[in-house]
Order: sequence, then structure tokens, then C-alpha cells
Amino acid sequence: MGNITYKLYSDSTCDLSKEILDTMDVKLFELAFEVDGKSYIGDQMSLPEFYKAMRNGAMTKTSQVSPQTYEEEFEKCIQQGYDILHLGFSSGLSGSYQAACIAKDTLLEKYPKARIIIVDSLCASTGQGLLLIKADRLRREGMSIGE
Repeated sequence: MGNITYKLYSDSTCDLSKEILDTMDVKLFELAFEVDGKSYIGDQMSLPEFYKAMRNGAMTKTSQVSPQTYEEEFEKCIQQGYDILHLGFSSGLSGSYQAACIAKDTLLEKYPKARIIIVDSLCASTGQGLLLIKADRLRREGMSIGE
């Protein structure tokens, strides 16, 4: 395994359990969400509780991550000498992917040599989670950010 030169990011919409995430080297951006008008973030409501509420007819919605939030986190990473690979929540379901692209563009003006790759996963939930698991495994096995 070669040196890991990039950090892996995604959004909390990947729906991976804490147990799985604890085995991975990934940073998630937490999307806030509402269930019947009550706001939550992170693990304030478990996935089984969330999906049960949906099955029972609860009204749900998410709030995208702001460009500033992506920018602040990505800049810390760049300043530590790492490149960035972000597997974003599907652009068809949220503006979070576009927000990450805005952050990338802003940071490249300040750090023109930085390598920031923002991928529209075109996925959500388990599909996004499986993509993230595979990306983490390949990175640990030494696959470069370009590969």
C-alpha cells in the first residue's frame, strides 16, 4: 500500500451505520433533515426511526450543505497537504453537489495547485454508501486519486 495522499469525503445521505463508518477513513458532511416539521441533524434520529416515520406518512425533507461548510472543511484538508475526493449526494435530489462544486471553484482561486475532485454520485442511500465503501477500500489499497 502506498502513501495515502488524498482524503475521502461524502454526505450523510450515504446511510451507512456508525459501525461501518467507524471502520472507514471518511469524513461525512451532515445534511439537516425534518420529520413532520421537526429539525434533526446527524444521528439525532436513527435510520430505522426515520424510515419508519416515512412509512407511517411523515412529511420529510433535507437541507443541503452550504458552499461555505464544504469550503471550510476542504481548506483544512488542503492546508494539511492532501488532495480531496468528494463523492456527493445525487445532483438530481439535492443542491449539495453544486454547493461542493462552488466551494471547489472558490478554493482553486486561492490554491490553484490543489487537486479537488467532486463526483456527482448519481446515488443516494445504500447506493451511495456502497460506492463510498468501495472508494475507501480502493484508496486504502493504494489506488491513486486519478485512478
